Amino acid sequence: MRIITSLAPSRMDRQKECIDSWSRYGHAVAAVQSTLDVIDPIDGVDSLAVSPSQSKFAKPHLPYITDLIDQGPGLVLNSDISLTGPIDWDWRPGTLYCGIRHNGPELERWGIDAFFVPSDIRHKIPNVGFLVGMPGWDWWLPYHCHLLGVPIHVDKRPVFQHTPHPIRWSNQDHETSKAILLERYAIDHDAMKRFILDITKRN
Repeated sequence: MRIITSLAPSRMDRQKECIDSWSRYGHAVAAVQSTLDVIDPIDGVDSLAVSPSQSKFAKPHLPYITDLIDQGPGLVLNSDISLTGPIDWDWRPGTLYCGIRHNGPELERWGIDAFFVPSDIRHKIPNVGFLVGMPGWDWWLPYHCHLLGVPIHVDKRPVFQHTPHPIRWSNQDHETSKAILLERYAIDHDAMKRFILDITKRN
């Protein structure tokens, strides 16, 4: 399976460790990068350039999440997540697959870092302005699929591993995320939080 990610110019050593772990389990890797954020070539990584984004986050160097989804089918995975085992999901057509990271031995409470969007639903995912590395996109995608009636498979095994690092987004970014969800889906932050905890069985 192809892994689709976007690389950050910082913490490159960690990202290369993660790419190595993906390769060990036989995954091809594609990195979607804005033309404003050029990354030095990495062996085994297919670099794909996209135009600068124009979103409410006002960060044109960050690709849209849909830029990554559109390169599918493949696993959209945050670049600082390593694999510690195979992704042996029971593949079913028309199903959104989600992988929740572990921070060491602890299951992540809120975020979701891995998504497989099958070809038969990929065209139903609109670009509402969410960007790689910004908050909210990992809640928006399962919520949108839920509204479409798409089954959601959640994997909470410690296969996806994360190491702590400073948050890249600001309080203003968080408010922007909340505003997008409220404007597009008429759902506030607390209701979305309850949905995510329920759908991923972390409540």
